[in-house]
Amino acid sequence: SVVTQREIEIRDADTIEEVLSYTPGIVTDYYGSDDRNDYFQVRGFQASTYRDGLTLGTMRGVREEPYAFERVEILKGANSTLFGASEPGGSINYVTKLPRFERFGEVYVQGGSFEHREAGFDLGDAIGESETLAFRLTGKLQDAEREYAHSRDDEMFLMGGLTWEPTYDTTISLVADWLDRDSSPNSGGYPLDRQYSRELFFGEPDLNRHDTERATVSLLGEHDFGGGFTLRGNVRYSDLSDDFAYVYLSDNPARTGTVVDRFQFGTDSSAQEVIGNLIGQYDRDFGAIDSSTLLGAEFRDASTSSSTFYSQIGGIDVANPVYAGAPAPVAPYQVLDQDYATQSLFLQQNLSFYDTVIVTGGVRHDWLDLRQTERVTGTPVTASDDFAEFSFRGAVTWKVTDEISTYVSYVESVSPPAIGVDPERGEQYEVGVKYAPDAFPALFSAAVFDLTKNNVTIAVVQPD
Repeated sequence: SVVTQREIEIRDADTIEEVLSYTPGIVTDYYGSDDRNDYFQVRGFQASTYRDGLTLGTMRGVREEPYAFERVEILKGANSTLFGASEPGGSINYVTKLPRFERFGEVYVQGGSFEHREAGFDLGDAIGESETLAFRLTGKLQDAEREYAHSRDDEMFLMGGLTWEPTYDTTISLVADWLDRDSSPNSGGYPLDRQYSRELFFGEPDLNRHDTERATVSLLGEHDFGGGFTLRGNVRYSDLSDDFAYVYLSDNPARTGTVVDRFQFGTDSSAQEVIGNLIGQYDRDFGAIDSSTLLGAEFRDASTSSSTFYSQIGGIDVANPVYAGAPAPVAPYQVLDQDYATQSLFLQQNLSFYDTVIVTGGVRHDWLDLRQTERVTGTPVTASDDFAEFSFRGAVTWKVTDEISTYVSYVESVSPPAIGVDPERGEQYEVGVKYAPDAFPALFSAAVFDLTKNNVTIAVVQPD
């Protein structure tokens, strides 16, 4: 499925959850009033997220800005052969807005409930008379609150891009963007004894916060060598800081009176990541047989640092809330440094016979090296692990008519692993039919699939 920028505009979608909410097979916002991240599942499993075909990885915790994207692509089912380590349910790929060799532009202002004020712009043009260079500038400024007291939902976003096209065969784009969100993670929860107004706030105004700042630089290139051979390369660097703190209620049905216990929880983290790929594609026509071969390599090097705290604090009278101010700082129970390094090789082959039967096969091998250091105690404790995983996919499609196709497929996935346990693996068998009528622009599809996730690590409580 694809959600275009036009559809995002028509529905006035302000978050990725809203962008995806009309896509079949996806459940969004399943944590309710938890506003820290965008939450969505594809076919019942947590979705993996990508930007321009490169995993967001350690940047996953950021609420993405839909105004930055030309479209959002949804791939359903396991697909590690295409994208590497990922969840078996499916993947979300954000496609960045790039410069165009034409003059265009828009400026908008917007207002709404909960003191919502917003302004944005998106403009670009070719540079000079040669029209080999084009630029694009996109930005958004938002000053808003959420639906409860003592809340905020502020954002600053700026993205600039340059595209160089010296010939019709070569395109190179450089895109840099900066996203800064200052928001409230939640209202602090609500008591269990009855319904409460959503305007109420039972956290601590001086503590409850979720502030994220991310800077990204991407280089995207493509060259057509002729004769059916095309080479594409992408590389991206990202830097993230994420500061989260939260006071929340901990109620129980046996409570008497109006004073409810509270706890504080928070994480201060940072991450840096560089990721890139190089993909060659060779298309060849053998009379009644069309062939498309794709061979690629990918690398990723990422590191994160985080400290996490948790403790009980004073309760609050929900009948007459009085805030005590930010709780005294507590020592973190976890201070963790993590490093991830991956290298991958992948191959995919498509064959079309008489423009009627399409056979697809793919294989990928990922080498994953993990290392983490726990520094909460006096002596750092370091652990490491490495994995080497294959994943496969195969499919056959039969074009019954120009409007109707049926298919059968088998695909595998390898989830991002953890130190000391086998990676989770998924496999999916699927049979489906698609109908794209010529009379009007639409696509109807139906599928039956069996999707299984194996090697799931669970906690086992011993009798003692």
